[in-house]
Amino acid sequence: MAKKCGVIVEEFSIGMGPLIFKKKGKDETLYSIRLLPIGGYCKMYGEDEDEEETGEGSLNSISPFKRILVFAAGAGMNLLSAIIILMAVYGIMGTEPTTTIGRVLENNPAYSAGLREGDTFVKINDTQITKWEDISNTINSSKGKELKVTYKTENGELKDTTVTPKLDSASNSYKVGINPTYSKSFIGTVKSSVKAFGTYIYVTFKALIDLIRGAIGINQLSGPIGVAGVINEAVGAGFSILLNITALLAINIGIFNLLPIPALDGSRILFCFIEMIKGSPINREKEGMIHFVGFVLLMAFAVFVAVQDVIKLF
Repeated sequence: MAKKCGVIVEEFSIGMGPLIFKKKGKDETLYSIRLLPIGGYCKMYGEDEDEEETGEGSLNSISPFKRILVFAAGAGMNLLSAIIILMAVYGIMGTEPTTTIGRVLENNPAYSAGLREGDTFVKINDTQITKWEDISNTINSSKGKELKVTYKTENGELKDTTVTPKLDSASNSYKVGINPTYSKSFIGTVKSSVKAFGTYIYVTFKALIDLIRGAIGINQLSGPIGVAGVINEAVGAGFSILLNITALLAINIGIFNLLPIPALDGSRILFCFIEMIKGSPINREKEGMIHFVGFVLLMAFAVFVAVQDVIKLF
C-alpha cells in the first residue's frame, strides 16, 4: 500500500530482532527475515516524523488520506487473514451437519450399540430422520429411555440397534457420544466464515469494554508467553481449533493496532484526520514525541503482561 501511494519502502521484514537473511530487490527495498517470529515491519522513508524527510517519496509528502490507507493496511491484512483462515476451516470441515456420523466416542452408548463412523441414521423409534437436529432433539428428549435406531452402513446395509442415552452433566443434556459429518458448499463456507468473523469481532470489542469497565482485570491479560500456552493446548485439541484461535488472534491484533493509542497505527490515523480537519500538518516533532512516549508505555505494559504470564506458569 505504501508503494502504491508513492512512498519509498526502505525495508520489509518478516519477524523481529537479529537478522537471518536479507536481499535487496530491484525496487531498492531491502527484504529481510529476522530471528523472532513475532510480527514484522515495513520501514518507510520519513515515517519517524523527522521534518527533514518531507521530500518526494517520503511518508510525510503524501496526502493525509493516502497516509490513512497506508497505516490501515497492516491491520486490514490481519483482518483479511482471519477471514481467509476461517474460510479454510469451514471449507475443509464443512458447514451444515448431516445425518451421517463423523465420529463415535468410545466408552459411550453409541459405540456400545455398534454405531460407527460413516453410519447414516434412517429412523429412531419408527420416526423418519431427515436432519441432524432430529437426531439431537430425539436423543435429548428421551430422558435416558432406550431408543430403537435404524441406520445404514457405508456399504448400504440397513441395520437395527438399541441405544440408551446418558446424561451429560456439563451440558445438562442427554447424549450418546456421536458427532456428525458436515456438508460442504461455497455459499455455506462464506456464510459461516462471515458469521464467525463477526462473532470474533464482537468478542474482541466486548473484552476491551469489559477491561475498561473493570469487569476484566489487567492480570487476566496475556502476552506472547501466555498465547504460546493457549496455542500449545489448541494443537492437542485439533487442527481446526488451532486455526480458529489463529483467526481470533489475527482479529485481536488488527483491532488493537487500530486503537487511538500513541505509537499504534490507530493513533497515526487519528493524527491524519486531525490534519485533514485542521487543513495543515501537525508539528512533526511533537507528534513524534507523543508516539515515542506511547511506545515506551506500551513496552512497559508488555513487560508487565509478560511477568504476569511467567507467574501464571508456576
